[in-house]
Amino acid sequence: MTPASVRLCWEQLFESGSVIDLDTAIWTAKVGIEESDFGTDSPEVRKVMALGTHRLIPKDAFTELRELRGEAKRAIENASMTFPFVKGARFTPAPKVDALIATLRDIQRRFMEAAVRFKKVYGEKRKEQEPHIKKALQDIARTPDAAESAYRRLMAEYPPEDAILRKFYMRWTVYAIQAPKVSAAAQTMKEETETVKAVVKEMILQLRDEVMERVAALTRILSGGGTVSSTTVTATREVLARVRDMNVFGDAELEAAVGNLSRLLTTLEADGKDAKVVDGVVGELDAVMLGIKKSEEQAMKDAVATLTGVGRRKIMARKEVA
Repeated sequence: MTPASVRLCWEQLFESGSVIDLDTAIWTAKVGIEESDFGTDSPEVRKVMALGTHRLIPKDAFTELRELRGEAKRAIENASMTFPFVKGARFTPAPKVDALIATLRDIQRRFMEAAVRFKKVYGEKRKEQEPHIKKALQDIARTPDAAESAYRRLMAEYPPEDAILRKFYMRWTVYAIQAPKVSAAAQTMKEETETVKAVVKEMILQLRDEVMERVAALTRILSGGGTVSSTTVTATREVLARVRDMNVFGDAELEAAVGNLSRLLTTLEADGKDAKVVDGVVGELDAVMLGIKKSEEQAMKDAVATLTGVGRRKIMARKEVA
């Protein structure tokens, strides 16, 4: 049976992992300024003025919250691949899902604690910013009355203190896509197979691109007469470890490339300044790159074989909202 004729479905894909979609909110504390805030709606004013926005709260008040949001995003990215079928979502291999959710819950707890701390200083930060807003409006306005009118409008944009926490959240959805019932029309089943294959292919190419980027970077350094630093070696090993964890589709050539690249890094650490060794490593790096590029079709065959061999256990769509 050729890969083109295999009935590959969502159930098989989601035997191998889950899709996680992170959703966070941090109050921007910004408000736009318009001509009407100054008591005018003149076309001439619109042509010559770019009024932009004002910050209601100093930017540094949100530093901790932004850092925690970044930590959550990195945690997901390190344990997943882009899932092409759902914008912004990530596909996480099954063995990593539980640990990732535990990590996200810890970050979520710290995020909300930071939001509570922000609430406690909200009034203080507001008072700190209000004089700067008033001065900026006075500089823009043509008259004191216009400045005062705009100032009152901006002050109305501040939410009450008891509503502040609703401006912040961190949550995620974990879900699977359910396959059509067996009785579904043949055309629908065929379309599902093609969609799943397209999704899987894009995820395979993502992982291969990560490895090829590292190979290309090493080749550039060595071909230019440079020495591969310990920092580069460490960063490359981190990428290889991640790719190996993400290779849930049985891409044999990718697994071989990761093994070869790991071996070459060890060689460079031991004899990276020996010209003959470097020449040999460059030649092997070229071979790794060529092997990856030539084996795309085989990678899809490996993926189809892996996924269809996982089992046909029925997976009900599940959804977790943190």
